[in-house]
Amino acid sequence: MYTNVGNLIESPCYYTKLTVFENLKYLDIIHKKGNKRIDEVLEMVDLHREKKKKTNALSMGMKQRLGIAMAIFHDPQLLILDEPLNGLDPQGIVEMRNLFCHLNEQGKTIFLSSHILSELEKIATHIGIIEGGKMIFQGTKHELLGQVDREVFLRTSNPAATVSILQNAGFSTVKIDGQNVVVSIGDDQQFDFVIKSLVEQQIAIYGLESRGADLEQIFINLIARANG
Repeated sequence: MYTNVGNLIESPCYYTKLTVFENLKYLDIIHKKGNKRIDEVLEMVDLHREKKKKTNALSMGMKQRLGIAMAIFHDPQLLILDEPLNGLDPQGIVEMRNLFCHLNEQGKTIFLSSHILSELEKIATHIGIIEGGKMIFQGTKHELLGQVDREVFLRTSNPAATVSILQNAGFSTVKIDGQNVVVSIGDDQQFDFVIKSLVEQQIAIYGLESRGADLEQIFINLIARANG
């Protein structure tokens, strides 16, 4: 079982008086992957230049990279990562995000818990939200993002007529915002219907932008609903 699972706890433990390389060498007593795999994993987490450094001399971000290296060292099919982006600088977050996506593309399953919702939105394919010990949502990212309407900003030849046409077509949330007409829609079919309705009425569309709620706002809404 342990050969197929890798894990990272929120505050991983290391042998602080050993070097980065020696920590993985100690782990290799169990997994027997060899020095080549140690060097390969250190390259993957961009820690190869620090491999001779004692662990107690590492920054928090470097320690987090070492924890990730230890989790993936034996090439497990399942990774369980608790707050893996803690302590990383912006560049480190991007690098680890790319690593997780690459591992997933290789067919590995990753359970990842994080409070950095903007990063989860970029990484996750499926999302579960827990509140008060209960799972209040479980599904694909697309299903979650589809739970709330998105706003379409339209720049047209006649904003007042655009509002009237869309209201008559059944869209209740329509307003003028500066040079734009803003309409709330629920799905792609409604988006197509908005465009079709305006074209049929010979309204010229000079520009449009679709803005959906981000994962953070959806999370807040779901928590509020669960506690309401």
